[in-house]
Amino acid sequence: MLIGTEYVSFPCPECGTKIYRCKRCRRLSNKYQCSCGFLGP
Repeated sequence: MLIGTEYVSFPCPECGTKIYRCKRCRRLSNKYQCSCGFLGP
């Protein structure tokens, strides 16, 4: 469960699993990795 409205969710481009990112991580362009192995900026 996420608290607040500072998060965004979107489907993984490879497998469709929902990914959540916080405002700070988006602003800093922190990398994220889905459980399928997809690595995003």
